Amino acid sequence: MNERMQNIRFHGNLVMPDEERISVAVKISFDKLDATSLDIDLMIISESEKLRGIHEKVYNNRGKDILIENAWSEGETLTISGIYGIPKNNGGIIKIFAQSVLCGIDNQTIPENCQCIMKAKFTPGGLLSKSSGRMLNPNGSIEINELRHEGSFWETDTGKIYINKETEFFEDTVFSRSSLLSADSTAAYMEWKESGNLSLSTFHISISKRLEVICSVLSLAYRVPVRIYEISYLYIRNNVQSDLALPSLQRFRLLENQEQRKSEPLLASWNLSGSKFHEIANAIVNSNISDAVRKAILYLSLSRTKYLEEAYFLCFMSLDFIADEILRVNNVDTAIPSGPWGRIEKSLRKFIKQSDQNDLLKYRCDILDKIPELKRYSFDKKLFQLIILLGVDTNGLWVGMSFENGLMNATQIRNQLFHAGKVSSLGDMHENLIRLQFLSERIIIKALNWHQDNIWKCNDIELRNVNQS
Repeated sequence: MNERMQNIRFHGNLVMPDEERISVAVKISFDKLDATSLDIDLMIISESEKLRGIHEKVYNNRGKDILIENAWSEGETLTISGIYGIPKNNGGIIKIFAQSVLCGIDNQTIPENCQCIMKAKFTPGGLLSKSSGRMLNPNGSIEINELRHEGSFWETDTGKIYINKETEFFEDTVFSRSSLLSADSTAAYMEWKESGNLSLSTFHISISKRLEVICSVLSLAYRVPVRIYEISYLYIRNNVQSDLALPSLQRFRLLENQEQRKSEPLLASWNLSGSKFHEIANAIVNSNISDAVRKAILYLSLSRTKYLEEAYFLCFMSLDFIADEILRVNNVDTAIPSGPWGRIEKSLRKFIKQSDQNDLLKYRCDILDKIPELKRYSFDKKLFQLIILLGVDTNGLWVGMSFENGLMNATQIRNQLFHAGKVSSLGDMHENLIRLQFLSERIIIKALNWHQDNIWKCNDIELRNVNQS
């Protein structure tokens, strides 16, 4: 049975920038269910009079990654990255606060014909759940009936990755009583047979990029930021004592354990079943604006989890970012071309400088400073161009007014918030945020050429509720 806490202990050599090796006892521990959990302790093995000096060396290099060699198993290393805190001297024990550890993933070649397994965990847990019902039998037993559909997968050039909801069981104690805890997680799994000449670190870099795409698909589908918090590998290593070897994993320390949203998803589990997940993942990867799509999805998903004012800006960032990229690759101007703008700017500056109205002279420099901003098209104009280019459906976003007027009102709220730091109506702001989020989704779906039949039919309940208020 699994234990919730995982502890990694070994004797290692801390490699300093000047190549000096410092002997340390390493302890890494984390709660398998808590994506915010990652404790790192280094106990310095040295004479007591040298402890303070060694601690100072480590403290002074805290802006860089820390590399520790496994003294028990040659060639194995631990890398501590994203260090954001090291407390002052604490009796020879260095406590490190960092964003991730890379353990046992190095340049050693995976043995030929070796069966390898990769597993990644994401937060929030329980995504891709199948709809189920419970039936109480006459004998008192409970039968769980799940909707049958094929599991999600993605065929990549490195292998077939399966993505699903996974249930794990852990031993725990509740009120001094032994108990069995079950927890749902969202996981990706891949099994492959290595043909040789591939290092685990090379494979890890490659698979990490694909796992980020999986995060983007799930974030778009479930309208929530999806992040990786652990990637682990299992394989048989040659000439290594298994009890001395480090586990091969990367563990991230996230800021929060993300919660699933209670509202309807854009894509339900059956909209991602079987090859449908493969198709939308490939659509993102093969898009000529792949990076822009993924960033737009990230900003959009974040806008559904933040406070209202922050969420409003994030949603505009999603729209602005993808609009600029789509228009750019389609050679549609997002600003006045340099030639005409040069003549316009010259005429404006000449007219302003020649003005002899005394009451306006004190504003001359301020106006001249703002002229370069006139070159860029307005947000609304860029969005109108994008909607026409892609043929995005804007029906049902605003009722009782045209789309153009609705978007103009939403943009005015953004401008008022940004320039004056105030909002006339929080209710109007909230309603327009929801409309803009649905607009951003429609643009992303169009950019990916994802068919409307593959979208959850009840995905727009939140928008319909807003338009009925």
